[in-house]
Amino acid sequence: YQTFRDRTYTDALPSASIRIDVTKDVVARLALSRTLTRPDYTALSAAQLLGNYSDPTGKSVGTGTTGNPELDPIRSTNFDANIEWYFAPRAFVSMGAFHMQLGSYITEGVKRATLTTDLVPANGQPGAPTNALITAPFDLQTQINKKASVTGLEFAFEMPVSSNFGVNANYTYADAHDASGHVLRGAVKHTVNLGGYFENDQFSARVNYGYNSDNYLGRDRGSDYNQRGVGVLSASLGYKFNEMFAVSLDGQNLNDPTLKYYGDLKSTPRAIYKNGRQYYLTARVKF
Repeated sequence: YQTFRDRTYTDALPSASIRIDVTKDVVARLALSRTLTRPDYTALSAAQLLGNYSDPTGKSVGTGTTGNPELDPIRSTNFDANIEWYFAPRAFVSMGAFHMQLGSYITEGVKRATLTTDLVPANGQPGAPTNALITAPFDLQTQINKKASVTGLEFAFEMPVSSNFGVNANYTYADAHDASGHVLRGAVKHTVNLGGYFENDQFSARVNYGYNSDNYLGRDRGSDYNQRGVGVLSASLGYKFNEMFAVSLDGQNLNDPTLKYYGDLKSTPRAIYKNGRQYYLTARVKF
């Protein structure tokens, strides 16, 4: 059967930013905004998937999954402050702070519902009558709205070493939790990038090492699903023959990192992958 749900909402999304030239080499920036992100359509589905239910008394709690058409969009109030010092041509150092107050973050949850389903006998039990139905409570894994916040610091640095060589680095710290204290899905506490480059009118070369600390990916089979921290080395080479033709060679995962995943504890591994090194050759032609 078909189920129809109607939802409407109206939001004002103001934003403001200020740039302050503290000195000729120092710039401060402040920004305040309110943003809205709609849920994925799959999360809004009203479809239900119930596990087999075998208690003829209807007292046991069954399990299942469902979408949540009542989900609110993610509403976020954001504050950013940043200061930049341009201490030499093409060189700067910056640091900043940010805070996001999420009034309706979307995360995993459980919804109790009383539902009617087929009675399926468990192994060793007498068979249920044909077309027998049972009404019982079910705990449904679903998506819910919850308050959350993200607070962090960021630092960046870039400086030419000579007319053609240069180095850059950045670091971000983010503390992201929902109202119950659980880390937000996809949030990485420590992110580091270190790079070097060479550029002239025809040739360019870049190398970068990026590290992400442990990353919570969501719930899977009744427990948290996390990725261990990992570092990735990448590089690129480019050559411009003329205004019409250029080629580039990009390499990713050059250090051949091992991706490790675990459950609630690091001592409970769930998966180990090696995606191998990857290379891409690209040609660009302009007519």
